[in-house]
Amino acid sequence: MEYINMDIISWELSDGVWGRSPDKREEGSSFRSIHFRELLPPDTPDGIWSVDHDDLGVNTRDVSFWLDGDALCLVESTSQGSIWRIHFRHISTGQTHQRAFAPFIDFSRGSHLIWGYCEPLCYEERVLLQFYDHLDHDRTRQTAAIVLDWTTGEVMMPYTITLDTTFLTKDLLILAIPVATEQSTTLLEIRSLKSDNASYRCELPISWTDCGVRFLNHPSSNQGANCPTRYAKLFIPDPSLDILSIVLKDSESRYSRTVVLSINLFLRKCRRLTTLYEHTEEHVTPTFEWDQWGPDVTRWLPDNFLGEFGSRTVYGARMVAVLFEGRGGLSKYYNILLDFNPRAIRRRLPEGNGDGYNLRVETGEAEDKVYGRAIKSRLPYRAWLSTVEEQYWNLSLEANTIIARTEDMFHFFSFLPRDPSHSGEPLPPRML
Repeated sequence: MEYINMDIISWELSDGVWGRSPDKREEGSSFRSIHFRELLPPDTPDGIWSVDHDDLGVNTRDVSFWLDGDALCLVESTSQGSIWRIHFRHISTGQTHQRAFAPFIDFSRGSHLIWGYCEPLCYEERVLLQFYDHLDHDRTRQTAAIVLDWTTGEVMMPYTITLDTTFLTKDLLILAIPVATEQSTTLLEIRSLKSDNASYRCELPISWTDCGVRFLNHPSSNQGANCPTRYAKLFIPDPSLDILSIVLKDSESRYSRTVVLSINLFLRKCRRLTTLYEHTEEHVTPTFEWDQWGPDVTRWLPDNFLGEFGSRTVYGARMVAVLFEGRGGLSKYYNILLDFNPRAIRRRLPEGNGDGYNLRVETGEAEDKVYGRAIKSRLPYRAWLSTVEEQYWNLSLEANTIIARTEDMFHFFSFLPRDPSHSGEPLPPRML
């Protein structure tokens, strides 16, 4: 499937649906219409679920949504950029959401340092507002975050400056924290939204002055009973197998490494390690060194595997990435699909390679040199490596579809069975 993209769009993926702004708008400008479409081939029997709103009445900068809750979050900039206004609407009607505590809420800049852009991330009744700019703060990229329950109006986490923040579960956040130590330590802090306390802190084996940290996150995808889509329910991920991808980008060279973390294994490891701290001072959050928590629950991908080709590259236990060979103008790029589901990893490899791809399974321990330190990791994975050279601007993964963007088009690759009558040739381009 191909769609023509003329300029720049804002978009979000969740529950097998692509929600997007219209074409032909300049970068940084607002939009007032939005279109939702289930990610299915155009020849799908019985039609494709879609919703169009031609005028929302809001000069929108960004969006996120929760399909099962029929909830749409719109971000608007007002008062010359000093206020971010967050609107809560129904996807189906475009009207104010009946469960919202108010039609909208305003957040004022005041003395807040980082405020240039605001990106929302819906996770059921919670919404994470991420603020960022294009400035370097103490030689590294920093962001700020606010977490809000849009049904009650409760600010569950006030404005907090971090290297990055995202949801692990509905009630747990992970924050990358820069610590002013001699080594410029980077901590991963697990914070409970129920208790508003830090549950654990885990050291990353990098300095925050050497490396920026970026989490590749995703809205909640639960395909509940109220979801109007059909085929996405065939690809409901098992929450116990969910992964988080962490991109570490060198502050000077801008080269990056991608670390994949099994969320469930990580939390179980932290709970086990916490028992070692039972007799320490009360109310002290335990801090674990990398060698205590990291090797068993993570995989440092090879340095020619790039995980930062998009913000929605992870879905459940899978992620898409790019393999590159060579340097500079001689580089070649190939797409990769990685699966960290143990059932897929245990599955026997077929004889020979597939049509257009090679299969690889990594189950052993990997050792990498990171800023002179030996780093071990053991999380196994299965990888499908494309043998077709193709360079995309970015990649996204959602349920049954990989979305790949070129300069002026989106290519959609579906995991759904093909209509037997289809020739196998790419479908002709369609206007957005």
